[in-house]
Amino acid sequence: MQRKKYKYIIIGGGLSGLTSGFEFNLSGENSFKILEARDRLGGRINTQNEVDLGATWMHYNHSTIFNLLEHMKLGKFEQYNTGESYYKAYMNAPTQIFQASADEFPSYRIKGGSSALIEVLDEQLKDHVELETVVKKIAEHGNCVVVTTNKGEFEAEQVIVTVPPRLASTIEFLPKLPTKLIDTMLSTHSWFSHAIKVGLTYNNAFWRENDKSGMIIASSEVITELYDHSNAEEGKFGLMGFANEQIRPLKLVEQKEKILSYLEQFLGSEVYDYVDFQLKDWSKEEFTTGDIGIHAQRSTVYGNLVFQKSYYNGKLHFSGTETSTIQGGYLEGAVYRGVSLAQELMNTTSNR
Repeated sequence: MQRKKYKYIIIGGGLSGLTSGFEFNLSGENSFKILEARDRLGGRINTQNEVDLGATWMHYNHSTIFNLLEHMKLGKFEQYNTGESYYKAYMNAPTQIFQASADEFPSYRIKGGSSALIEVLDEQLKDHVELETVVKKIAEHGNCVVVTTNKGEFEAEQVIVTVPPRLASTIEFLPKLPTKLIDTMLSTHSWFSHAIKVGLTYNNAFWRENDKSGMIIASSEVITELYDHSNAEEGKFGLMGFANEQIRPLKLVEQKEKILSYLEQFLGSEVYDYVDFQLKDWSKEEFTTGDIGIHAQRSTVYGNLVFQKSYYNGKLHFSGTETSTIQGGYLEGAVYRGVSLAQELMNTTSNR
């Protein structure tokens, strides 16, 4: 089978990979291909029934993604936090009731859910995407890099790996990557790989009607974080948050029972009147966590300098939110790294 040849190959169709592709496309560069292992784009962005089961929030200083949303004509809105909220510092600590301060910087969500951004990027880049394409090997061949997949070989002048570094370490690299880089890849916690996301939808926001924000913060309890997840138009209502990893071994019916029983203590029996209950365990995602599993230490120190360097004589590069020196572990970090790396590569190429 003849190799497909491109100037750029992007491995991974998450937000970093798509924003690099967007930058290439915006600059009139059409010789690129995005290889995505899943049957969908978005990576750790995954909105189901208007519930963000993956990445969700942006903060006031996340200017890169705000600029991207504005360019795409997508809106953002503030996270609802009005009313009585609950905080528990540790297992035996008393639960504290508090109201969010009006002076706090708000968090934001994307109108229509985080996947709305992926859908717009997909529409613009669909001719440059290969889904269900699993990368097995990346090898330097003279002046190019050959990427071997389950669908054959692809050849490029430049390759960008946006797969989480720990998962990317399971790809065969020829020649072998430097030991320091491999060690750093292995020890970099994959953002979201440990998360268990929970989403519930309702016919009405009963917690708001009872002057509650829907916010619960309790790191040692069944639900470690919970927030109002109603949509921007306030026509659909929900709660969304994170479940404690300790429930991971339980069956779904047991997980649901524990979660609802816990929420009832704060929000009342109406929590059982849900329209939909969703639970997403990202540790079971083959193309987020994989067989290599979760790193024992949940380090949030991202943007290691080894990821800022290029390899294979300037032909191999690493991207993704874990590699970003700005806001790593956020949507902002994914966009910043995707945009800045694409611009850097195009500038380098044009100056040759």
